[in-house]
Amino acid sequence: MSAISIRSLHKTYGNVEVLKGIDLDVADGEFVVFVGRSGCGKSTLLRCIAGLETISDGSISIGGAEVTRLPPSKRGIAMVFQSYALYPHLTVRDNLGFSLGLARQPKPQIAQRVARVAEILRIEDLLDRRPVQLSGGQRQRVAIGRAIVREPEAFLFDEPLSNLDADLRVQMRHELMQLHEELSATMIYVTHDQVEAMTMADKIVVLNAGRIEQVGTPLELYSKPRNLFVATFIGSPRMNVMSAAAARQAGLAVGDAAERIGIRPEHIAIGHAGSGQFNGTVGLTEHLGADSYYFVELDDGSRLNVRRSDDVMLSRGERVGLTPNPGYLHQFSADGARLD
Repeated sequence: MSAISIRSLHKTYGNVEVLKGIDLDVADGEFVVFVGRSGCGKSTLLRCIAGLETISDGSISIGGAEVTRLPPSKRGIAMVFQSYALYPHLTVRDNLGFSLGLARQPKPQIAQRVARVAEILRIEDLLDRRPVQLSGGQRQRVAIGRAIVREPEAFLFDEPLSNLDADLRVQMRHELMQLHEELSATMIYVTHDQVEAMTMADKIVVLNAGRIEQVGTPLELYSKPRNLFVATFIGSPRMNVMSAAAARQAGLAVGDAAERIGIRPEHIAIGHAGSGQFNGTVGLTEHLGADSYYFVELDDGSRLNVRRSDDVMLSRGERVGLTPNPGYLHQFSADGARLD
């Protein structure tokens, strides 16, 4: 069992409180992703779980055992960092087996475990190379393999793909998902990349200013955000938000005047001027192959982003009508809490 349980975790640096009472359960074998804006505390929380940061208050349990005051080496975890941190003078084989050698494991057992990890990561033909002879993706595989070979209770990843180019990030993302499936291991992954979070996670933890805003599956966070922060953070491009007054003028049913109404770009129909509940002028456009995004300047001065998934191209300056799908409206109170 490698479940992780965090209770009332606080972390302060001097007078600055970075983590403000974190409560979180990660199930055995679950792939959990921490996301949030820079400075929200996601990497600090990961380092607290790893034991690389001393917590100010609260408790952490891994596999049913409290590890709050244990050093990293006693927690049964392995961490993969953004930097590969490989020993440049050692071969891939020796990099993979280095921690086992320090633990005085028998050489035949080290060789067996290194061979197994190399097979899992498909790097058998790289074992006699040194890091300088590897590509960025190959180095990252070795860094991940160095974690796997220890057979830890859980894996912690701190933005491990951020140094790779776009194509290689996609490839490594798929490989990590396959690795999780093969190992059935508990994994916690920190990223600022929403695509990584939405495609990889069993469960996403959205952090904001040292607090958890919402925990849920990618679909839950996308379709039922708990508050306005999550609504506008999850999703790329972000959810449109309009005032209650603007929504009411367009004939949408809203309550209190202080409310705000959210609608995602794909839930707005776009047509000829005068055909919708809103009228406006096409401004900036983004063409992304199968989808096009149009930033429409409304007559009241506000702006809506609309997704169109057909071959009809709209021109900058063209007048259009917009109709939000009423079944996909999100209502938020003045303080940002979800109402519907």
